[in-house]
Order: sequence, then structure tokens, then C-alpha cells
Amino acid sequence: MKEKLMQMKSTMKENLHGKNIFLYACVFFGLLAFDLGTKAIADCFEPHFPVIKGFLHIDITHNTGAAFSFLGDKEWAMTFFIVLTVFVCIGLTVWLFCTSPKKVLLQLSIVFLISGAMGNFIDRVCLQFVRDFVNFPWFANCNFADFFITAGCVMLFVHLLFTDDEALFKPSHE
Repeated sequence: MKEKLMQMKSTMKENLHGKNIFLYACVFFGLLAFDLGTKAIADCFEPHFPVIKGFLHIDITHNTGAAFSFLGDKEWAMTFFIVLTVFVCIGLTVWLFCTSPKKVLLQLSIVFLISGAMGNFIDRVCLQFVRDFVNFPWFANCNFADFFITAGCVMLFVHLLFTDDEALFKPSHE
């Protein structure tokens, strides 16, 4: 156990002094700015604006819940999602710093997850709802923070399935 803690401390030190941390900070702030910027631009449009008729529309909605307005009708939901986001982002940040700098895909997936979570967190704290505006009439209304969370999950699964030391489908190097 003590050896594992020493290894984590060494990895954290390596991450803090490495070049990746600056790159990941730039990615984080870039994604966050893009999400908040596109939400601000979308607020300038009419509530419903077709981009590609029948496929992609700008449709401004205010979501007080989570994905697909889950728990949006509950009084306590906003507080719950704000607190949950804080704990998840703290956990993800610790995971990011405890992960070997050689695991770039894993670290990038964590940065995408945190960026998306923080984009929606800022909306929840400042506006008491999340601005969704990208509407696929055959699916749902969402925003770029949701895309970043989805991309982060996909990258995480790819890492766990194919590139991790204990990957399920790790290629053999014979």
C-alpha cells in the first residue's frame, strides 16, 4: 500500500512538472470557451432556426435537469447536479494527476469530461438552467458541453478497451 502511494505521489509530481499539464490546461480552457461562446451566440438567434431542414436545427431550450431533462421537474435537482458536478470534477482532476503522463488518451478523455461538465456547471450556477441549442429533430436537444462529455467517454472506452496496460483487446506485439 505504501509503495502504491509513493508511486502515485511520483506520478503526480511528474504530471505537475511535465509539459502535458500546460497542453491539457489549454485544451480545457479552449473547450470551455468554445462551449460557453456557442451558447452565447445561440442566445442571439430566434428560438427555432433550421440549419439543415429536418436534420439539424438551432432550438434554444433551458434544461433544468440532466440529459433528456432527467429530474428537471424536481425542486432539488439543480442543487443535486451542482454538488454532483463538483465531486465528479474533483475526482476526475485527482485521477488526471495520478495518471501516468504516458497515457495521453486517458488524460485527454478526462480533460474532455471535465470541460463538458464545467460548461454545464457554469450554466447551472449562473443561470439556474443549462442552455441547449443543437437540435437533431430525430434525437434530442443538446450543446457542445454534452458533445465533449460524449467524446470523453468514447476516448475513455477506447483507452480501456485497446490501449491500457490491462486492455480487454490489447494488441499482441509478437
